[in-house]
Amino acid sequence: MIRDMTRGNVTRHLVGFSVPIILGNLFQLAYNAVDSIVVGRFAGTGALAAVGTANPVMNIIILGVSGLCIGASVLMSEYFGARDTEKLRREFAATLFLGLFFSAAVLALGLPLAGPLLRLIFGSVEPEVMADAESYFFYTGLSYPFIALYNTAAAVYRSEGNSRLPMGVSMTGNLMNIVGNAILIFAAGMGIAGAGLATLISRIFI
Repeated sequence: MIRDMTRGNVTRHLVGFSVPIILGNLFQLAYNAVDSIVVGRFAGTGALAAVGTANPVMNIIILGVSGLCIGASVLMSEYFGARDTEKLRREFAATLFLGLFFSAAVLALGLPLAGPLLRLIFGSVEPEVMADAESYFFYTGLSYPFIALYNTAAAVYRSEGNSRLPMGVSMTGNLMNIVGNAILIFAAGMGIAGAGLATLISRIFI
């Protein structure tokens, strides 16, 4: 629902707009927390250590894309308030291009260099844990273009005063991730690869 935030009670608008944004960002970062909980419960301590090893690198990338789109949403909201649809479309196209370009660069450079990068950050890690971390990083890395698409679309909706829809989409993705983890890790016995694949599938469908 489009909300004209130039009219009405300012405090009510700010609270109603900001709370879904905070919750939506928390849900987006909760993917890795859900993976950690499920993996630790059903896949063992080694797999949990692998998720913990890969998580910091992944969070940096996710926050980078989110920050880009949050900055763009400020400009888009300005153009939306001014009813300048041409500039709004150009800003959307530029944000989408930069987000996808950043994601493509991560895929092209990050996936092949995942092992050296993780070793550089964490130093000496057991070979089994590192192999699992690289597997998890591979599947979740494939989801980065879809993260860019989500954040760009969320920026557009938020610029129009609608912060609830992006929050709902992020919440739905988390529920799909939980179900996918249960099926692929517990039922299918895929271990750490199942956690990464569940994250990828849930981000594709949101």
